[in-house]
Amino acid sequence: MVRVISVHHFTNQQVLTVEQPTASTVAPPNRLLLALSNHSVEVRDLHLDGEVLFSFPTVDEVAQICHCINGDYVATLESKFNRQNRELNFCRVYINWDSVAALQQSKMNHSGASLGATECGMVQPMRARIAGRVTPTTNQSELGSLEMIEIPVKRNPHLINVCQISGNILIASEKILTIYTFTMKTHDISKLKFIDFEETPMFIEVSFKPIQVEIAENYLACMSSDAMHLMRVVSTSGKCDIVQENDLNESFKFSEDETIDYKKLLEMETSTSSSAPSSCITINLPTIVRENSAVHRHSPFTYSDKELSAYLKTSPTSTPTESSSSSTSSGIDNYQIEHLIQLKLKPIVIDTTQKIVNEEFKTMVLKPLYIDEAVNRNRVNNKQHTTKFAGSLYRNNLHSVACLIATQQEGFMYQFIDAGGHQVVDNCITVYPFTAPVFKVVLEDHFLHALTETGLESYTLRLTHRLCQSLQNDNTCPPVHESVCLVGLRPFIGIEQLLLSNNHLVLLANAETSPTHSCNSSNSSSSTSTWTLYSLELPAPKTIFNDIAIVASSHRLTSAATYCHLMSEAHMILRATLVLYKWTVDESSTKRVKPLRNDASIIDSIEVYKQSCALLADHYIMSRDEKDFKMAPAYYKFAGLQVYDVIKRVKRLQEQANVKNMQGMIYYLKAVLIPAANQPNLSVFNTDGHGNRAKLSEAVLCLFEQHDYDELPMLILKVPLLREYGTDNLIAILSNHTLPVSDERKLALVVLHILKGSGNDAKRYLDDIETNELSRLLLTNWELMFEQLGVKGNPSFSEFATLLTTQRSELISATFACLIEKKTISLGKLLKIFLDHMPSSSDASHYGQVLQNLLEHHFRYYFSKHDATQVVYDRSTHEAMKLLVRSYLSQLQYLSLHNLPANSNNQRDDSTKDKTKDDLHLFSNKRHEYLNKMAPFAVVVTPDGEKHKNGKNDKADSLLKKLQALLCSRTVPNQVLMEINTFLGLNEKLRGRLSLQICIMSVNDAILILANECPQCLLQYARDVFCKPDEWKMLIATIQHKVLSVSHVDAQNRACVYYKKLLKDILTHVAMTMNLESLINVFPQHMDYSTSYILESDDGIPKASSGLEMGDNDVEGENVDILNEIQNYDPYITLCKETMHANQIKKLITATGQQLLCTLNL
Repeated sequence: MVRVISVHHFTNQQVLTVEQPTASTVAPPNRLLLALSNHSVEVRDLHLDGEVLFSFPTVDEVAQICHCINGDYVATLESKFNRQNRELNFCRVYINWDSVAALQQSKMNHSGASLGATECGMVQPMRARIAGRVTPTTNQSELGSLEMIEIPVKRNPHLINVCQISGNILIASEKILTIYTFTMKTHDISKLKFIDFEETPMFIEVSFKPIQVEIAENYLACMSSDAMHLMRVVSTSGKCDIVQENDLNESFKFSEDETIDYKKLLEMETSTSSSAPSSCITINLPTIVRENSAVHRHSPFTYSDKELSAYLKTSPTSTPTESSSSSTSSGIDNYQIEHLIQLKLKPIVIDTTQKIVNEEFKTMVLKPLYIDEAVNRNRVNNKQHTTKFAGSLYRNNLHSVACLIATQQEGFMYQFIDAGGHQVVDNCITVYPFTAPVFKVVLEDHFLHALTETGLESYTLRLTHRLCQSLQNDNTCPPVHESVCLVGLRPFIGIEQLLLSNNHLVLLANAETSPTHSCNSSNSSSSTSTWTLYSLELPAPKTIFNDIAIVASSHRLTSAATYCHLMSEAHMILRATLVLYKWTVDESSTKRVKPLRNDASIIDSIEVYKQSCALLADHYIMSRDEKDFKMAPAYYKFAGLQVYDVIKRVKRLQEQANVKNMQGMIYYLKAVLIPAANQPNLSVFNTDGHGNRAKLSEAVLCLFEQHDYDELPMLILKVPLLREYGTDNLIAILSNHTLPVSDERKLALVVLHILKGSGNDAKRYLDDIETNELSRLLLTNWELMFEQLGVKGNPSFSEFATLLTTQRSELISATFACLIEKKTISLGKLLKIFLDHMPSSSDASHYGQVLQNLLEHHFRYYFSKHDATQVVYDRSTHEAMKLLVRSYLSQLQYLSLHNLPANSNNQRDDSTKDKTKDDLHLFSNKRHEYLNKMAPFAVVVTPDGEKHKNGKNDKADSLLKKLQALLCSRTVPNQVLMEINTFLGLNEKLRGRLSLQICIMSVNDAILILANECPQCLLQYARDVFCKPDEWKMLIATIQHKVLSVSHVDAQNRACVYYKKLLKDILTHVAMTMNLESLINVFPQHMDYSTSYILESDDGIPKASSGLEMGDNDVEGENVDILNEIQNYDPYITLCKETMHANQIKKLITATGQQLLCTLNL
C-alpha cells in the first residue's frame, strides 16, 4: 500500500539545450559532466543555470563516465575501433580535471584571445602514465596539470564503476570482476603525494555477464536482465556468526551450507526446556524464511539461486579460461565471498490466457550509509568483523548498505546492517509499486526518485527507520513496515538519463524518441544532435518538513493515524539529514574525501528537527492508546524540552482540543522523573531558579493528586525534588486523604517527617509498617538510605538510614546484603560509605552493629556460592573479612570489660530469640565441639582438681561463638590471622582468649598448651581437628610425658591419676576407631627412662622438665614402673582386634540379611 500525498515540490527548474552526450555524470557540489562525441568532456555548473564552465579532452570517445569524490577524479570507459574494425575498450582516469578552468583562463588572459567553451579545453596539455607502473614526473606533480592514468586491464572491459568513499574502481570484463584499489603514494624525488591504482591479486568470476555493476566498500553488485547478485568479500580470520541486535527472536539459525544435526537439536531443546519450561526451539531455514516473507510472497524471482555463484580466483598469468577454480594463494585463503542477494527471474504465467510473460531487471542502486563512529554501536561491538579488503578510511563509520533492485513494475529495497548476520534474516524492507514501467532510479538520503515511461515519481524511504532502530534500544522511531508515500508525480516525455547531484536532479531528454524507445535503449543513438536538459533544484529538508506539516495539520483532528504517519515521514527526513554523513573533497593537494561539517542544510535542520520531535511527542502523549505513551518521553527528550515546559505545553494543547485525558501526561512524568531522580543535574530539572523548581513540584503534585493519587506515594519516594519543595504540602495531602493508608504512604510519611524534623512522628509511622512489607519497599526504594554530600561529594547515609539503624538494624542489614547480591551496589562502595560515615556519626555503635550484621549476611550468601576450601578473595571481600573480624574483636573486648546484659540496646528486631540466633550464625556448623569444654562455656578443672569459673556474660559468649566458628571455618586470610594473634597478645584478659589462640595456632603448639591449660578438652580437640596419624602420636607422647613429669612429685599425685585416665581414654578411642596397622603406627616408640625420656625424640616428643633430677635410685625405679605402665599397648591392640572382628561380623550379618531379603517373595 502506498499513500499518495503531493508535498515534494522542486524549488526551481531550468531547461536548456545541450549537445547529445555519449555519457554523463555529476560531480559535487553541483557540476554536470557531459562526454561529447568530439573526445571531450563538457563541465556545466547547475547553480549557474547550466552554464558551461570549461571542458577537458579525452583520448577516445567516452562510453561510460563516473566521478569519484575520493581523489576527485573522473573515470571513463572509452572505446575505439582498431584496423580490423574490432571495438576495443579502455579504462582511463583523469586527475586534476577541474584545474583546467584556472589554467585556461590564465592562458586566455596572457594571449588576449577569447576562446569558446568547446575550444578552451584544447589549450590544456594532457600528461599520461600507466597505473602502478609509471610515476608522474617532477614537473607534472608540481604543476597539478591534467593527468590521464591508463588502467592496465588485461581483458577487454565493458563496464566500470567507482566506490565514492574508498576510491576503488570496479571493472567488469565479460564475467570477470576486477578491483583496482585507490592508493596515495609519495614521489621519490619531489616527495609530493600522487594518486595511483593497484590491481588486487585476485578477481571474482560470476555466473553471468552483467549489464550494470556497483561497488561500495567491500560490497559488490552485478545485474543482468534476468539475474542479480549482491555479495561482499569478508576476511575469514575475522568472520564470526553474528545475529542482528534488532532481531529479538532467540531462535536457532543455520546457514545454507550447514548440516542440521537432529540429535543436537533435541539436546538443545531439552536443556532449554529445563531452564525455561515454556521455551521452544525454532529452526529458521534461510530459503524458507525468505520465500515465506510477506514482502516476497508474490515476487517474480527465486531466492538464493544456486546457479548464481561467484568465486575468488588469483589474477591469471594466461587467458581466463586456463585458470582453474582450485588455484589459490595466500590472499585468497584470507578472504571469502558472502552471498547476500541471489535473484533469478522466473517466467510469469497469466492464469486466464496461460500466456507466459518474461519480466526483466531494469536498474539497481547500491547506497552505503555512513554515520558517526561513536554511535555506530554495531561496529563498536563487532570490531573483529571489519575487513581490510577494498575498505576505506571510514570503514568503521559504515552502518549499513542499501540495495534497490527494480523490475519493470516494482522496486525491492534491501538493507544490510554491516556488522550483522545476513544469512537468515529477511533484509527486504520495502516494495515500491511504480505507476508505470521504470528504467532508472536514484536515491537521496530520504527520497527515492524513479524515472518511468510517463514521468518522474518520488517516494519516501525506510532506510533511516531501520538504521535508528538498530542504534537505539527503544523504539523511538516509526516502524519500518509503515506504508511509503508517493510524494511527487510529474510528467516527462523522452527522458534518456536521470542524474542526482548534491542539490539538483538532472533529466536528459531526447524529444524525438518515443518513450518505448527510450526504455529499451537508453544509450541508443539519435538522429538529432541536441538534447533537452532539465535541471530541477531539490527542496531543502526544512522546506519539505514545512510542506508535509501543513498537509498533516489538516488531518490532526479528523484522522490521528494519518497525522502521525505524515509527521513521522517529515521527522525521519530531518533525522536522516542529521544522522547520515555527507561528503566533500579536501582542499589539500591529496583531495581525499572527508565528511561535510557545518553544512547549511544540517544547521537549518537542527531546530526544525527538535520541532518535529515535539510535535510527535504531543501526538503520542495526547493519544488514548497506552502503546503510544511510551514514545512520548524519548521524543520530548530529543526536542530538548524540560519537564515543566512539557506540562505547560500539554495543558495548552488540552485546552485547544477540549480534552481532559491526562493518562499520557501521568505516564510521561513517571517515565522521566523516576529514572532521573538520583541525577538532579539532568536537563529535565533545569529551570530558571528555585522558584520554577517549586512550580514544577507543585504542578506535578497537583496532577497526581487529581488524576493518579495511588501513585503519588511512589513518586514521592522516588523523586527528591518533590520532597524538597513541598514537604508540608505533601504531609497534608497524604495524611488527610480518606482512602486507607497503605504501607507505601506510611513510608513516604516517614521520609517527609524526617525532612521536617519530626523524629517521633517518623518513628510512629515506621513502627506501623510490617517487616516483610518494609523490606520490599526498601529494596524498591533503596536510594532513600543514601544522600549526596555536595554537588560532587561522596555518598553517605541519610537520616532515614540512621533511623532504620536504631529501630530496624537487622532489617537494614539484610537489605544492604540483598542489594549487594543483586549487584545494585558494590560491596567495596558500601564499605567505603560505612568507613567514611562512622567516625563522624553520633550513632557509630549502631552503624557498627549494622555493618557486622551486613557482613554476616553477605558471607553467608558468598559461601553458599563458593567453596570455602578453595576460595580466593578479591580486594573488597578481603577487606570485608578483615572488618568482620575486627568488629568481633573490638566488640568482644568491650563486652569483656563491661558485663552487659544480652539485650542492652533498646531497639526492635523482628527476629527469633538469641539462643536460636546463636545456632544460625555464620559457619555455626563449622564450630568445633571441643570449644564448649573450654572457658568460658565450661568450668575448667585443672589436673590438681581446681575449678576456674567464669562470670556470666551472654552477649559476649554469643559473640565469641561467632568468632570461633569463623576461625574454625579456615576461611580467614593469613594476614587477618596475624592481626588476631597480635591482638590476643595485647589483651590477656580478653574473654575466651585461650580458645581463640587454639583456633589460630598449629596443632602441635595447641596440644602442648591444652595439655597444660585445659586437658579436659584434649580428646575432643583431637576428634575435631586431627587428620593425620602423626598428630595422634604427638598427642599420646605428650600425655605420656605429662604423666612422667608429675609422677615423681607427691603433691601432684592427683594430676598423675588425671593424666593416666586421659591417656587411657585416648588410647581406647584410637584402638576402637583405627585398624591394627594404623594403631601400631600411632604408638610412640618405647622410651628408656634414663635417656629417651629426657631428650627430645625424632618424633618431635618434647623434652622433660629441666627441673627433674634422675640421680635418686628409688625415684628412678618408681618411674620405670610408670613408664612400663603407660607404654603397655597390648590391651589396646587386643581391643582393636576385637573391634575389627566385631565390625567384620556386623558387615557379614548385614550382607547376609540383604541377600535373604532379596530371595524372599514378600
